[in-house]
Order: sequence, then C-alpha cells, then structure tokens
Amino acid sequence: GSVETLNDKDVDAIRTECPSVTAVIPEATGFAQIKYESKNWNTRITGTVPDYEWIRNAPTSQGSYFTNSENQRRERVCVIGREVVTNLFEDADPTGKTIRINGMSFEVKGVLKPKGISGWMNQDDLILVPIETALNRLFGRETFGSLTLKVADESLLDRAILEVESVLRRTHKLAVGQENDFNIRSMSDVGAA
Repeated sequence: GSVETLNDKDVDAIRTECPSVTAVIPEATGFAQIKYESKNWNTRITGTVPDYEWIRNAPTSQGSYFTNSENQRRERVCVIGREVVTNLFEDADPTGKTIRINGMSFEVKGVLKPKGISGWMNQDDLILVPIETALNRLFGRETFGSLTLKVADESLLDRAILEVESVLRRTHKLAVGQENDFNIRSMSDVGAA
C-alpha cells in the first residue's frame, strides 16, 4: 500500500531474530528533479546502504559506492544510473562532479553498471543515496517503503518468509487476527522479466 510502516527497528529485529535471513537492506524511494549545469532530469531516488551493491547485484562500472560512515554522517553523495548520465552528462564521466537533487548539492561517487529495462521500469534511470541522507535531507520521514532480504539458500525461502512475518507482526504490535500492515514477496512471485 501507500503507507510506509518499516523502520530501523524492523531491520535490527530481522537481523537478530531471523536465522534464515543472511542480509537485509532498507530502501526509501521518491522522485526528484536533478540538475547539472543547464540540464534537468526527473528520476527515481532510492535511499539505501552500501550492501545494496551485492544484495541487488548492482555494481558500479565507474567510481564506487558511498560508505557506511558517509551514510551515518548523512553526507550528500550518490551513485547514478546510466540513463541519468546520458541525460545530464552526455556520457562524459560524472564521477567527482556535483549534481543538484531538489536544489541540494550531491557529489557523484560512481556510476551503476547498466541493467536495462525490466517490465515497466528502466533500472538505469535512478540515483542511489545513503538511506540516512534520503530520510533526513530529501524525504523528511523516518520510515521506508521496502526491505530487500537475502536468504542463505533458496530451500530456506519459505522458512525465512515465516520468520520475517512473525518478527514484523511483533514489532508492529499487530493483534492476533489483525491484518498485516506490510507485504512479503519473493523474487519468484515477481516472475522473470
């Protein structure tokens, strides 16, 4: 739904109480106007953590990701997709350059390796920023829309889903019989693009 109910407590609880889950990353998404010199572009902004790179299989082709310490300090740094590079930099190397996201200056640390279009979404038309920067500087909220989890082995997927559901029901203080205020989907539910 449109109500975002996930927070840092959920992330911590899943990390400590879900043995089938090997990694969990938060993701907060919004849209913003981006500027570089006289060029403008509107794109998706995702606040996340550096582990996004390996959990989402999203390495950089140039530069690097932001660091955990940059996230904790809410620094204005970003990693940008190929579509953003094309529209703002005409394919020149943007690393080290400064772009403006909703009027705020952000240093480009790296460029994501191209992934192409999946379903209706261009996976190269996005900007990644540290989650703390996204929540506190760009979006002005404390919750995020999704968590991406990794399980140790595909055979543990059903168990992991039950563990996560149990933990989230408890952290969200949902009564027996009360409907979940979150959804859990596996990549197999989403289907191949």
